Amino acid sequence: MALLWYNFRPDHQMDKLTYHAGCPVLIGQKWIANKWIWVAGNTFRRRCGLSPNLSQLDIEEDMRNSYLPPTRR
Repeated sequence: MALLWYNFRPDHQMDKLTYHAGCPVLIGQKWIANKWIWVAGNTFRRRCGLSPNLSQLDIEEDMRNSYLPPTRR
């Protein structure tokens, strides 16, 4: 079985209806695997973060400030 959903709406806002969580296993086992798929390729547009001083948050902030279209208010 596999599940797939989009976390962002077409206007680049997070879709709060996709928030989810897992329940603890009381009996037996639960196996999970995540595969993150980018909707738009970013190979040549995104800073790769090879500097040891950068964190994922730095890269995401750079993406928000430099690459995403402005949000409508």
